[in-house]
Amino acid sequence: MFERDALEKQKVIAKNTRVTIFSVSSWSHYGYPYRLAHVGKVFPKLRESCYELMIDSDVSDPSVTNDDILADAAKYHADYIFPKDYAGKPEETLASLENFLSQYESHTDVHGKVVPVIQPDHARHLKAHKGFYDQFSHLALGGLHGFTPEEQVAIINDVRDVIGPHKHLHAFGVGTSLKLIRAIRNRDPFVDSLDCATAEKAVFNGGVVDRRGKQQPFDLPNGDGVSAIRGQFASSILLMLNYLVGPDVNTETLEQDYEESDLKTVQEMVTDTDVRSRHDIEWEDEFTDTDTGETPGSSERTTLASYA
Repeated sequence: MFERDALEKQKVIAKNTRVTIFSVSSWSHYGYPYRLAHVGKVFPKLRESCYELMIDSDVSDPSVTNDDILADAAKYHADYIFPKDYAGKPEETLASLENFLSQYESHTDVHGKVVPVIQPDHARHLKAHKGFYDQFSHLALGGLHGFTPEEQVAIINDVRDVIGPHKHLHAFGVGTSLKLIRAIRNRDPFVDSLDCATAEKAVFNGGVVDRRGKQQPFDLPNGDGVSAIRGQFASSILLMLNYLVGPDVNTETLEQDYEESDLKTVQEMVTDTDVRSRHDIEWEDEFTDTDTGETPGSSERTTLASYA
């Protein structure tokens, strides 16, 4: 019975061959193969709960260094590593990348893929430094949260035209707008991976996301060990997102259900912006002891408004 449950989940995720969806995660209470965690926020059980782990820098914290990122990448065997970047400062971010690479060479204990983050103006910056970026198989686009869905799609299309079809492209903070879903389904490749905080944050805020992309109130009980319950709902949302870009969804229903206004509502509700600007949020009753991996219980319910 339990094997059947795991197999059915794996089938949904495996059928989504268009884009790998990484869960921005601080919960280890559910299994999901792809997770992204902020440097300093990884712990053993979180690493054990996924197959692939991205470790991201904190664009809002100037104290974070490339040394910090490399230390966590070594400790938790990160599969993908994002060097320290700076919001809206592509040249400063490039200088940080060069510094990272000089340190990376001496870290024989770090084996993850280095993924440079490109800040706006993305396509122009890539064109200006094309020879340098040609050495990387993976690139990531930061700073997209400040653009409309239409602008995000146009930016990604422009970047894809510059880098071609064979370079892996990750998108930070693009949300789940109808324009994005359509672009993922209609252009291959569009983005190869993206990260999403929707699943855990929606549940943590007392709701679930329905098929139309709207949050519906769904209060869960408070108490010790409730994160195990929350995790199952977060897992279901992630499965639904994979299903939406997979081959089995009814496309006519998708067009009817995913109205632009509904998707904007869920984007605003979960504040699904660039993950680097989200990581200053402390999920107080969800963080675990980094040594034991145990999550303390809490009867306190926190809303996203308290994080503003």
